[in-house]
Amino acid sequence: MASIEFVPPEGIEAWRGGIIHSESFQHHHAVAWLLDQEANGAIEISGSADEPELKLMQSSPTDPLVKLLFNGSDHIRLGEYSSSFAKDWDAISEKLSEALEDTNYWEEKSRKRKKRFKIVGWITLIVGLILGALFAIALPQSPDWTTAATVLVMLGIFAVAIGVGLSLLLNSWELLVRTPRSSGLWILLESFRRFIRDSDATHVEAAAKNGRLKEYSAWATTFDEAEHWQKLVTEASENSATVADNVSSFSTASLVSAVASTRTAPSSSSSGSSGGGGVGGGSGGGGGGSW
Repeated sequence: MASIEFVPPEGIEAWRGGIIHSESFQHHHAVAWLLDQEANGAIEISGSADEPELKLMQSSPTDPLVKLLFNGSDHIRLGEYSSSFAKDWDAISEKLSEALEDTNYWEEKSRKRKKRFKIVGWITLIVGLILGALFAIALPQSPDWTTAATVLVMLGIFAVAIGVGLSLLLNSWELLVRTPRSSGLWILLESFRRFIRDSDATHVEAAAKNGRLKEYSAWATTFDEAEHWQKLVTEASENSATVADNVSSFSTASLVSAVASTRTAPSSSSSGSSGGGGVGGGSGGGGGGSW
């Protein structure tokens, strides 16, 4: 049964822990991966809340996804749509989502069952859409009441097929069954999530003193608690020199939205570009310790 844990599970990154906990992959898990890279010293995040900047800190990144992200550059400015960033970020997200296929966490039979349901879902959805469209095209312009009744029945059948297909696609993840290891890990993750959720400024200060502020920021993000955590960081930095010396002008909450803005094309335009890079500090210090 989950209680409260003051430290994250050992040997697992924040982004992966978030996926295992939620049994799904979401945007903030990929942002947590970015913060994990900062905590590991691979990148540096600086800049303003509106335009955070990423700087590559390794001449030869050990993580191939970091190399893919920077794609030959050593800095990235976020906040404005970039088609090249969007392409690379989507590739990174797809790779990270493969954690849902890890046999260490999900039973093999349940993974295969999930794949089958997704295939059936796609087939059902596509067939329903195609037949519905062909049926609509073939309708007479002025049908009599018998034809109209038939139309209603057929449209109902197509709607059911489309609904079933969508349901299978959207809910196939529920078929995943955890391994014993994953079940035990989920309890630890949920316990730590509760700690992040219920934290106050004193916990942020403790994390900074133990050199784990970056690490805990990544965990707060992967648990979708970035806004809550940032409020605590702001509050703690006003009363603690230790925290103030280890935070930057960007915030974890703004980083989530800045990445989304850089990845998503504006509705009035189908293309864009990202700006130049910069240098600067981070949001905390990495390292070990417990508290």
